[in-house]
Amino acid sequence: MNLKMIDPYLRSASTFLWDYMDAEPSVSYEMRMFAVSDGEAKLYLGDEMTLMKAGSVLLTGAGMPYLFRNLDEETPFTLYCISYDITQEFRDTAVWIPPTHLSSFHPEYIIDKRPFASQGFGFPILLHGAGEITELIIQIYGEWMKNDSFSIDLASGLIKTALITALRSRGDESGEMKREPLSLQNARSAVRYMESRFRENISEKSIAREFSFHPYYLARIIKRWYGVTPYRYILELRLREARRLLEETSLTVGEIGRICGFSSQQAFAAALKRETGMTALGFRKPKTDIKTAEP
Repeated sequence: MNLKMIDPYLRSASTFLWDYMDAEPSVSYEMRMFAVSDGEAKLYLGDEMTLMKAGSVLLTGAGMPYLFRNLDEETPFTLYCISYDITQEFRDTAVWIPPTHLSSFHPEYIIDKRPFASQGFGFPILLHGAGEITELIIQIYGEWMKNDSFSIDLASGLIKTALITALRSRGDESGEMKREPLSLQNARSAVRYMESRFRENISEKSIAREFSFHPYYLARIIKRWYGVTPYRYILELRLREARRLLEETSLTVGEIGRICGFSSQQAFAAALKRETGMTALGFRKPKTDIKTAEP
């Protein structure tokens, strides 16, 4: 299925102040969008757990188990949930069925049994810092609550916008079906953050805190999908940029070290020598003397 075929139909919208500890995963009979607007939550998808906080968004397919839990019994969070079909084909023929626990789930009741309704676009899609999509989901809920003759169609249009925005945020320009592990999505988000912030004072702990990951989990997924530790990935980004600046600019070694995120000129010089076997001066392009031609 590609983007041109998307024509969503809103089935239901709800919001919860989640303050109970569910023990069993839930399963829906249609596609769903979730957004945490306040607080933090544990999300379990299969054998993987990650943390969601305000601005985190989850998209799931029909028949896909998920489990939300509080961080602890004293800390609730606010969750918005949108249930929808990916097309309008079953708008007038199917009756919406509320989600159920995994042990009570009956696959034959899924509204749209075509593969793209359960596996399309690489579901599940988990995005952090997705404030724009969170606002769209809240708008969809608002239209549902208005319950006038325009609500369903307006909300259904917003669902398409939210879905395509999610695909763009994930970096998928084709819109074709492709299933990606949650750990790969999380690793990609962390790497994009590192690539945009490596010049700043970031570390494995600060990155893990930004995405509400455990530092061990962050290190594990970066190593799995990119073959290096987060520390190593940041170091390579800094050194690559430093070499470019040494070759292309007249900035001092100290200035380049600071620009590239090193704590001091000494730390920069030591890392450069250790990793490349060369000093900063070795990367400087020799200046060419310009001589005036004889008349």
